This record gives sequence, C-alpha cells and structure tokens, in this order.
Amino acid sequence: MRKPLLTMMIGASLAVGALVGPAAAVGAPMFDWDPAFFWQPGGTPSNLPLGGQMNIVGIISLFGPPFEDLNPTLPTTEYTFFAHGLVSNGTSTQGGALQIYTTTYTGGTIEIYSDNAMNSSFDPNPPNAGVPADFIDGALFLAGSFNSFTIQTNNFTANQTGNAEGVITWTGGPALARLSQGHDPCPGLFTGGITWNPAVGIPGYLFRHDGKLDNNCPTPGRSSTWGTIKQLYR
Repeated sequence: MRKPLLTMMIGASLAVGALVGPAAAVGAPMFDWDPAFFWQPGGTPSNLPLGGQMNIVGIISLFGPPFEDLNPTLPTTEYTFFAHGLVSNGTSTQGGALQIYTTTYTGGTIEIYSDNAMNSSFDPNPPNAGVPADFIDGALFLAGSFNSFTIQTNNFTANQTGNAEGVITWTGGPALARLSQGHDPCPGLFTGGITWNPAVGIPGYLFRHDGKLDNNCPTPGRSSTWGTIKQLYR
C-alpha cells in the first residue's frame, strides 16, 4: 500500500497513492474511527495556506492491541480525540490539468480523552460551543506530539478522495504505560482516507476522515549469510 510521497503518476487509473511513512504496523490498529472531521480557517481542499492551523476532532469506534480490553461502544464511556497546532507549510501543486495537492505540516499535538458525558457531536462551523470543547471535557487518556503530518488531495477522483497521514511520538497520559512496557513507546501512525465530497461533509469542515492509529513498531531484522541472500536471486 505504501509508496514514496510525490512519486504517484497520473496514469490511466488516475489513482492516488498512499503517503510515505514508516513500515506499516502488523495486525489490528490501536484505535479506529469513522468519522473524524478536519477544519483549517481560510483553507480549501486544494489550498491550505502557509501558517494556517489544522484541527481534527474524532470519536474512536474500535480498539486493538494493547487496548483490546476496552469497548468504545458501551453507552457509559466515549473516547474522543483532538489534534491541533498543526501549522501548514503551504500547498504545492503537481501536474497539469490533472493535479495533486500536497500540504505538509509542522508541529501539532494530539490528545485522546475518555468521558462518560457522551456529548460529543460534530457541530457545524467550528470552532463553536461544542467543538472542540465536547471532545476534550473528559479525562486525558493518551497524548503525543506530531513529528510529521501530510495531506494529499487532487482534482480528479470521482468521489473527491485523498489521504492524510502523520507520525506521532507519545508523551503522556495514563495509557502511556501500556505502550512503554519498560522501553520507549513505538511511534504512532495516524493514517487513513479523506473525502471533501459535500454529500458526506458537514458545513465548516474541510475533510471527513475514515482512519486509524497504528502502534507503528519497526519490524525486527533477521541475520543472514551472503550465501542465503544469493539463493533468493537464483
């Protein structure tokens, strides 16, 4: 699935490749959601101006290892997240009539909360009385800082789709101990598809995101001999 960023070719398939990042995590994601919603004041899907700040709110719908004992569908507790402080480096355009728009971001943090108020909703035209307030009014569960974040959109996909992806260093919250287990926690990989199709959007938000957060531990290497490696090419 993973391809280097900006190596996508506009060919017969007109497909948008996935964003560059570390090796994908194996197994179920730590956190899964559909949807989350993005907003950046002054931005459009094809132009996210330099210096603008992206914000993301979401409701977690599924947990995986090491949080598989938690059930986000219970009517007593909801798990929400708020990503903010992502500062746009400006949007670059690739292509002629068929264009790909790429925006990288600097900085940014993410906090995940648990809350028994069950009051989170994607109210239109954020920021407002409920967004992000109703996503951050619980107890802090896990927090981290973005090392990178990238959004790619285009002007040619039939369903107005693209990608958003970022790498996270976890820094705090009571759930950090589950990720550490005596060592530094693995990076988090925030990833998934976005759409800016008005039919599934909400006024005031730029993108709807169907995504997940992986525990992106590196794949262990294996030692080998030169003879064994040569056998692979015979």
